[in-house]
Amino acid sequence: MAATGADALDNDGALSGSDATAGDGTTAGDTAGADAAGTDDAAADVAPDVATDTGPSIDNLPCPSGQTYKGGSSNDMEPGNTCIQCHSQGEGPTYTLAGTVFRNLITKTGCYASGTASSVVPPASYTVQITDANGKVFKATTSTLSGNFHFSGKSVSGFTPPYSAEVQDSAGNVRKMATKQTNGDCNSCHTAVGANGAPGRIVAPSTP
Repeated sequence: MAATGADALDNDGALSGSDATAGDGTTAGDTAGADAAGTDDAAADVAPDVATDTGPSIDNLPCPSGQTYKGGSSNDMEPGNTCIQCHSQGEGPTYTLAGTVFRNLITKTGCYASGTASSVVPPASYTVQITDANGKVFKATTSTLSGNFHFSGKSVSGFTPPYSAEVQDSAGNVRKMATKQTNGDCNSCHTAVGANGAPGRIVAPSTP
């Protein structure tokens, strides 16, 4: 979303890289105020006064989709909440592993991962792959709206922790969890601020 390379924009709207201007008005690439040819071409290197607006960045938004859970029981309920802890209180089915895949690390609880087609984040679903201690593989698909996923019943028959996990998109991009885990209540660690060593939310793979 942000420009990269020689003419990338800094947060203050100034150019960075080979065409940046130094604090004293000279170009960063010039030596002693002159270029290699011995003439000062600072006028050609002056950054524009106004940076181009590239729109909102989902990395800085607590709810990129702009859509939130309003109540009710479904696979899309309470995205980001501790699924297993809540379901262990006698409400709804019990899960072996469950969580939510979001688009950034800081998404707040209750925000839908994708929302509607008109939102900043378009709808998408992902495959969550779990590999247990014996190398057995289990897969579940996230809800297109909420990003929620769960493993329960026969779908995890023979499951043995600790496990490793990864999120895959339809194009084959993958994001892997760094360390093996035993806790299946994924959102208990993958909070908006991170807990027990987690960096934040479970995040979908980045597209090249």
